[in-house]
Amino acid sequence: MDFSDQIDVLKTTEHKSDGLLYIDSRGYLRFEPNIYPSIQIKTYTFFWRDNNAWRGPLNQGNINAVTRLFPNLTKDESIIRWEEKDSEEILLSPVAELSEAFPFQKEAIRFLVKRHKSMLCLAPGLGKTICAILAVKDLFGLTHSASVLIVSPLSLLQNWKKEIKKWAGDDAVIWHQNTSPDAQWIVTNYDTVRTRMTHVNSASTSKSRSVYRGYDFDILIIDESILIKNRKTQRTHAIKALAKNCKIVWMLSGSPTSKNYSDLWSQLNILDSTHFSAFWRFTENYCDVEQTQWGYQIYGNKKNAAAELHEDLEHIYYARTQQQVLPDLPDWIFKSLDIPMPKDQERVYGEMEETFVAQLTDDNALLAPNILTQMLRLIQLASNPILVEGKDVSAKWQAVIEMMQFVEKPVIIWTTFIETARRIRQQLEGKKYKVSELTGRTKKASRQNIVDAFQNDQIDAIIAHPAVGKFGFTLTRARTAIYLERSYNGDDYYQSLHRVRR
Repeated sequence: MDFSDQIDVLKTTEHKSDGLLYIDSRGYLRFEPNIYPSIQIKTYTFFWRDNNAWRGPLNQGNINAVTRLFPNLTKDESIIRWEEKDSEEILLSPVAELSEAFPFQKEAIRFLVKRHKSMLCLAPGLGKTICAILAVKDLFGLTHSASVLIVSPLSLLQNWKKEIKKWAGDDAVIWHQNTSPDAQWIVTNYDTVRTRMTHVNSASTSKSRSVYRGYDFDILIIDESILIKNRKTQRTHAIKALAKNCKIVWMLSGSPTSKNYSDLWSQLNILDSTHFSAFWRFTENYCDVEQTQWGYQIYGNKKNAAAELHEDLEHIYYARTQQQVLPDLPDWIFKSLDIPMPKDQERVYGEMEETFVAQLTDDNALLAPNILTQMLRLIQLASNPILVEGKDVSAKWQAVIEMMQFVEKPVIIWTTFIETARRIRQQLEGKKYKVSELTGRTKKASRQNIVDAFQNDQIDAIIAHPAVGKFGFTLTRARTAIYLERSYNGDDYYQSLHRVRR
């Protein structure tokens, strides 16, 4: 062999394909490797078959993953045709296309309409609720033929009713634990689903759980799906059982992870239990995991995990940040939540509003001698009657505790009353959150240290009084500001807004 022959051999070896990727007659994705080893493909739910090929589910995420593992593979014509067809943009119905939705929202609607088992992650304020409602209308138009169940945090039920009326023109029904779902649009909370779907057999020593499967809906929308990140909870098992009977399942979240990417697994497993079948296999793909004498330990996300997840979840996951869709990002994005009062709270509030006297208990009446005092008492009663020695009953306080599970952190909770700050702090610390107070009773020498810890992500939440937090402190690290109580002091409110302005 002369020198020129050697060059030809080297060229042939250099350009040898890693293998052939194609779609078989049964619609599976297959990869016939030409290199060794190729077993790393197993981490993406591929299995070795007798015809010397790996077989796995056909989706764009798997195609991306195999291409990343074997960059010199050859794509068969069947793959090229499938990718071209899969990337075709669908046309929206006039209901969605002619709506007031922004272009990026219409893009999200197209994704939901096309992907019947998928997750929509839009940053807070970008309108994932609107997108889901218009996607339902796009699929079923004005026929009212689909039954839709929305599972959301308790604090967001009224907001869903309001948005459905605004964007769909329909009336939604809230499904409580003691009622039965009977409407086209049904809105409920996670606890109702957990209670109605899961039954504990107390007669059994093992307390085995059985799941009721009597609820059938065409569309299931799971709002703030980060609340089912724990794969072992009754809440997650109940949602999974419910989702099995639904043709369309959409998950919505502002941020689907809190610690690391392992939080995604239970959410993805509900959407596609075949592709995302093994928790630790998924976690080892995207997280730094070490096996210790006490079991597996997750230390964080892998360096390139974000980019790989973007490729691997392309077929099931759509996400946009505020910076991506709003070049001129506003200083604040406001959202008002309507929180209905419990009956006892509503009664004393109504009495104070109408007669200036609220009967807190049988032997304790609260009197407002003038209008200014009445206004103060109404703020207190709207927050929690316990502030004026009444019953400890407050939907707003419960909503704040619940919101801490799914809003972006760190959080500032603005309060008017020191007693509110003290009690909310106790409740949050009881749930293992790192919380500090910034009120009139906070020592001046400690205040800057608290702010510094907040700015350095060492605190989950600060509970602050506007009069203390409005001057001299920079709290721009805040991702969410919750106004639990509002006074009538406009300057306090204005200054508190500017403490968190970026």
